[in-house]
Amino acid sequence: MGRLVRKLRGLGVDTLELDSCEPAPLEYIAETQHRAVVVNYRTKIGKRRWCNGVKCYVLPELCNTIDQQLTAVMQEFAIEVDPDSLLGRCVSCNARDWIITTDKDMVKGQVHPMTLKLYNKFYVCGGCGKVYWEGVMFEKAVTHLRKFVNHDRLDQPVSESDESSDEQTSDERTRWARALRDGTIDSTQARKLHDRMVSEKLTEDLVHDPREKKT
Repeated sequence: MGRLVRKLRGLGVDTLELDSCEPAPLEYIAETQHRAVVVNYRTKIGKRRWCNGVKCYVLPELCNTIDQQLTAVMQEFAIEVDPDSLLGRCVSCNARDWIITTDKDMVKGQVHPMTLKLYNKFYVCGGCGKVYWEGVMFEKAVTHLRKFVNHDRLDQPVSESDESSDEQTSDERTRWARALRDGTIDSTQARKLHDRMVSEKLTEDLVHDPREKKT
């Protein structure tokens, strides 16, 4: 459920993820916070539609991809996404409070050194401290999420890599790195290099100035 939760948060939807699948804690939190419960059909409560008065939506067994699950949830709860809310919440902790900074010393040690060299503005989550920036992966994420805003659902998630070009060999990466160090490539090329060399984990979740989205 983790990837589904992250995509819902990416759309600006207030979403919690709980480790426990026991009915009692799920029902209590949903009732006290006015939430609905979404579960996988394999869980203990996967056959129930209501949990002591709290709506429990069971993801259809035929929803094999994360985007299919996302579409099903949005249709079930009639979620309408404000384009200005895209990526306005931290996908890691659900917070929507941000510290926007250009002070690279503030985020030093939390991001890749090459990221510090190529980007000047960073967004620090006020909830968990995770650092984000607007890079190529941010642009791809926004493009993908906008398809759900327009109700043009996709069955396949956005690619996490640059599908338009062949993968570079190790020798090519070495030459690019040397050129970047020597200052013989421009900033656009440098950013492309950066997004190939930095691990996917560091660049997959990027945000802009947040706007609240309530459901």
